Amino acid sequence: MRYLSLALTLVSIAALVLWLGLALARFGHPYELEWMEGGMLHHVQRLLEGESIFVAPSLEFMAYPYTPLYAYLAALLAIPLGADFQTLRLISIVATLACFVLLYGIVRRASGTRQSGLVAAGVLAAAYDFTGSWFDVARVDSLSLSLVLAGVFLAQEDDGRARPTWAGVLLFLAFLGKQSAAGPAAGILVALLVRRRREAVRFGLAFTALVLATSLLFDRWSDGWYRWHVFDLLAGHPRHAPALLGFWAELAGGLGLAFAFSFWIGARHWRRPGAGRNSYFLIVALSLVLTAWVGRMHVGGYTNTLIPAAAAGALLVGVSLTRALDPATEPVVWRRALALCALLLQFMLLGYDPRPKVPTEADRQAGEQIVSTLAAVEGEVWVPSHGYLARRAGHGFGAHTMAITDLLKSADHGTAGAFVEELVGALAARRYRWIVLDDLTWEQELDALTAYYARTRVLLDPNRPDLFAPRTGENLRPLYVYEPRLDVR
Repeated sequence: MRYLSLALTLVSIAALVLWLGLALARFGHPYELEWMEGGMLHHVQRLLEGESIFVAPSLEFMAYPYTPLYAYLAALLAIPLGADFQTLRLISIVATLACFVLLYGIVRRASGTRQSGLVAAGVLAAAYDFTGSWFDVARVDSLSLSLVLAGVFLAQEDDGRARPTWAGVLLFLAFLGKQSAAGPAAGILVALLVRRRREAVRFGLAFTALVLATSLLFDRWSDGWYRWHVFDLLAGHPRHAPALLGFWAELAGGLGLAFAFSFWIGARHWRRPGAGRNSYFLIVALSLVLTAWVGRMHVGGYTNTLIPAAAAGALLVGVSLTRALDPATEPVVWRRALALCALLLQFMLLGYDPRPKVPTEADRQAGEQIVSTLAAVEGEVWVPSHGYLARRAGHGFGAHTMAITDLLKSADHGTAGAFVEELVGALAARRYRWIVLDDLTWEQELDALTAYYARTRVLLDPNRPDLFAPRTGENLRPLYVYEPRLDVR
């Protein structure tokens, strides 16, 4: 039994060390690790130039449908550190480390053992590949989750030092990081209502008042575009029907043993003294899973939407582990051994090969060649999915493909129609000397593109799909060059 317990501890440490090593190996890559990182850099650049990010969609800029904390924090750090991917990734790496520390603290306070806290942090680290290799990229998810877990920690009651008002403030900040944090905020509120109604009121008032106040202020400052981007845009999107049930199969395939272990232990010990306090963690974990489910059902929801569910699994494993290994609460040796084996197997199932996640020197050289090629183009260049490349070559960022896609899927046909009219007009006027696209989708779906532009060359070898491909997320890279047609007027 002792050796199994030691093995579990070592595997947890290994998962944490592996993630940190990968994050450091990827940190300095000067090009995108994930295809929307460049769009986040555009947000930061606009803020540094004194421009708003919540404006009417145009060919020059279109905001991602997120609340703005990450962009503002990145812009603040960019003043001394510079506006580059490393600055933005630094936020995510520090936030992820904070998630590990907070999970350790939450679980240790609840269980009284260091091992349980360490295993909880290890489970989340091991879920790096399962959740899309997302923790260290220049995106909003890790920052928001770290603030959620900080709120969970402050609202905890085990040592009599709960701070529900400050927990509400932290969940509000998590909401400003990504609006999906409203899900776990609701979970904490419900969990507090079950046992501590007065504290629930304090938490709920702090969170709600701050969300309403800042939403009204941002909306006023942006002439209504904050509300449009943050609330209205995605609300009109369709849902991905296969994810309705497919999410649960996906979750079971990745973290099924973690959840099964937690519920098995919970079912065996729910009548024991002190077990009622675990309702707090159960409700919070459920809210995290439901948040992930809603995000995954959104059309375009990638595996990063599973991050809250991974945090839920890690939390439940940590809270349950002490009871599973304590001879006083689980006197049957084979059951304790089975619990340890189940968790060790869970770590094995979450295992992954780290090598494909690290960009190579060939990727760096390909990026340099692309920038050099774009810099030699006389006239305006638009690279919708990777505008940072055009910016580095002396051109402008331009609106990002993902933001354009979100707009065209929205229920606001008036705003979408105005943008399409602007785009078609720019194509008809042959505004861009080059347009660089990742695939043939625009050519197949936008008649104005083929009417006024012709595909003339490729920037990368189509037979090497891994070259300069993002190591996280969709495999999208700048490939096809379109130039104005000379045979039409």
